[in-house]
Order: sequence, then structure tokens, then C-alpha cells
Amino acid sequence: MGGRRRKPGKVKTRRDYAGRIAYTALYLPGPDEDYLSAGTYETYEAAEAAWIEQAEALRRGVHVDPRKSRTLFRDFGLLWMELFVADRANTARGYEDALRVHLLPTFGHLRLAEITPEKVARWIADLGRRGYQPSTIRTLKGQLSGILTTAVTWRYLSVHPCVGIKAPREKPPRIRAFERGDVDRLLAGLPGPVSTMLVWLTVHTGLRWGEVSELRGRDVVLIDPDQYGDDVPEDVELVYLSVCRSVSDVGAKHADGGRFVVEDTTKGGRDRRVGLDPLTSTRLLDFIDKHAIRPDDLLFALSRLQPELDPLPHADPVALEPVPVDLGRTAPDKLGRTYAHGTMSGYGPGRCRCPWCRRAIAEYRAKRRAEGLDLKERRPNRKGRNVTDHCPRDYFRRKAWAPAISAAGIVGRATFHDLRHTHATWLARDGVSIEILRERLGHQSLITTQRYISASSTVDTTAALAMARLMSKPAGRPRRPGVLRPVG
Repeated sequence: MGGRRRKPGKVKTRRDYAGRIAYTALYLPGPDEDYLSAGTYETYEAAEAAWIEQAEALRRGVHVDPRKSRTLFRDFGLLWMELFVADRANTARGYEDALRVHLLPTFGHLRLAEITPEKVARWIADLGRRGYQPSTIRTLKGQLSGILTTAVTWRYLSVHPCVGIKAPREKPPRIRAFERGDVDRLLAGLPGPVSTMLVWLTVHTGLRWGEVSELRGRDVVLIDPDQYGDDVPEDVELVYLSVCRSVSDVGAKHADGGRFVVEDTTKGGRDRRVGLDPLTSTRLLDFIDKHAIRPDDLLFALSRLQPELDPLPHADPVALEPVPVDLGRTAPDKLGRTYAHGTMSGYGPGRCRCPWCRRAIAEYRAKRRAEGLDLKERRPNRKGRNVTDHCPRDYFRRKAWAPAISAAGIVGRATFHDLRHTHATWLARDGVSIEILRERLGHQSLITTQRYISASSTVDTTAALAMARLMSKPAGRPRRPGVLRPVG
């Protein structure tokens, strides 16, 4: 037998601390819940209008539970991160870093209802005063807006605090493309053939770093000679690259204790086939044969690049000399104790770093490694261990890219991604259609590809020549003051 049906709302009369009569609006959020307060008012009519408004919001499905709006931003942000589904590991890492470094220290102690547009605007202004770039500020504001949009969708908030708040205007995107001479000098300044092949292939394909560093032997596919054009001899071997994966450097947490995670798609979300010219095809096939690259092997693995990026130093002459009979003893420590040079004790307790003591510790460690005694599993650090043999981008930049840029005499900030800009700009300058260029670069939108068309266009001198002709004409005879010009 059902119980008595409760009213959707009511007004409760009470007295405040000063003895004055106050009216509290109460409404029923659900059939099995207790009444919630919609505020206390000075008049009965205002309180009744308040609970009626909340009841109407419930009926329309736009009601915001005041108990949820009192949730701390810290708790909601961590819940959001737990339920957030990122399409790429780099995206998840970026959101997590922004939440940890910027959002939680600023808004973590506030309740969701306490985050007002004014506080968001003050935070954005403070980021600008602290020297953050406009692009960084817009990214952080977008991440905060994404979290608060979820709060509005889940009925934690009724009003979005970021609506109407503007971030600083970013600088217009400028595309830097190298000239032919820059590329030749850049290739000549690289430390070895593997890094040279990597840069050469990037210039001729426009691949991103995450795509070219994930290329494997099976991604180099021979083209059927029947598909050659009329201008390609039949005895030439042509290949294309099957670009369908990319790798991201995301750290231990997002890579199961490692450092790199291989995404099963590219940044643009589209698989593509990038054809190569005869010279690049021949060089790439010779490169694969020389290094005996198998189908699952990385073309530009760290183990293949490291010998030329970080060559071993020349052998220490001390390591080749016989150990003298009497090397003496170390300097006394605080307790007056001394240790023999060229021993483990001299390196350890004696804290001596002479060549003979360093030789002793090196021989000891080499012996342990040879006996398999130094193979204990190490705890991964914040970046994680490189268990996939991918080359870190920052390592390549420090060891190969930056020295080659300096040797080539290229002025200004030059990044590896500029090779992709160079590839696209050169093709656009040669008249390649925008649709072919879009397919080759893997862009989702033609608007992105249009930037390279605009960057490759020549400067129009028509207006400048017309201005020069006008200025070269003789000046007309001056008219008398007060004489009107004839009409028509």
C-alpha cells in the first residue's frame, strides 16, 4: 500500500539569530530523498518562487544539485582524469601534467560553485604576467574549460565559468621552410650515415618525428613495375612507405613502466601510402640491406643511431698500461685513515678519483656484468626505461640536429618539424595539387594544407609596379587658388 505523496516543495518559517522571521524554500529532488534548501528569504513570496523554480528545473531536466556544486575541484578533477578517455597517449599525458602543475594548485581547494568567471580571468592574467606564451595559456584555459564543461554536463554546475573569458591572442602561425642550400649543408653536417638517411627520408616524405622513428622493415613496400609511369624505367625499383603508426614519448605511467608507447594510428588518424622517388628508393633499400633490417626491426633504432650520435671516447691510456708496483696511498680522511691507490677501497671509502682508482672500479663492474651479477631489475624513473629501442627526440636533437644546424649556418630557431614544412612548401611551390598534398601529409582538413599553399605563393608585384609608373609621371600644372575643378 503506497504512502502519502509528498508535496514537491514548501516554505519553512523560522527565526534567525536576531529574532527576525525568515522563510526557507524547500524542494523535493526525488521521491525517495529528503527536502533540499533553495535558500532563505525575507518574504514568503520570494521563498515560494524559489522552490517553484527548482521544481520546474527538475521537470525540465536542467536541475543542478547544490550538494554536487559543493564538490572540491580537486576531487572532481581527479574523477574526470580517471574517466577521461584520450584518443592518444600524448593527449592523456598533457591533460595530467596540466592538472598537476597548473589547475590543482590554483583551483584545487575551491568548490566548483566557487569557481567564478572573475577567478578564471585573474588566473589567465596571472599566467601572462608570469611570462607564459599565449599558445600555452590558451591550451591551459582549454583544458580547464574541458573539465568544467563536463561539470556542467553532469549537472554539477549550472553556469560555465569559462564562457566569455578570452585568452591572449596567439601569434599568427608562420611556416619555416629551408632552402635547397640549407638542406645540403644540413645533411653534410650530420654525424653519420644513419642520421643522414633519417633526415634525407624526412625531407622527401614529410613524415612527423613520431612516424619516421616508428618505421619498420615491413613498412617499406615495393611497387609493382606495372604501376610505374611512362617516365620511370622498368629496371628501377620503387618503394612506398606504409604510414599507419606513430610512437609517443609519454613516460612510465602511460607506457606500462617503459617510456614509449606505439599508437595504432597516426596523428591525423589516417593510414597513407607515401611514394618515394627512384634515388630515395634505392638509398633506402641499400640501407636496409646494409644493416640487415628484418620486417619487425626499426629502421632508425636507438641502438643503430647511438654509435654515431654518442661514440665511445678514445681508450684511456691508463687502462692500457700495467699497474705500477707501488702507487702510494690516498690522502687521509677525517679519521686519519688512508687507502692504497688503484683499489676498490681507494675509490670507495677513500673517495679518490685518480685514473688508477677509476680503473679499479671499472674493472670490478665489468667483471660483475660478465658474471651476470648486475642484471637486477631496476625501478623505472619518471621517464621510464627505453625498452622499445626507439630514439628519443630530445636525444637526437642534442646529439645530431643542433650541431648540424650550427654547422650549416642556419640562423634562428630551426626544429626537426621544419623538414615537414620544407617538404610541403616545396611541393606546393612546384604546383602539386592541394588534394594530393593533403593525402601525402595525412591532414584531416584542407584548411591545414592550405597554409603551405599560401606560404609557397610568390609575391605579387603588380601593384608595386603600377605605383612606380604613377609616381614616375610628371606632376600636373598647379591650379589657381579658389578655382573649382570642372565636373565630368
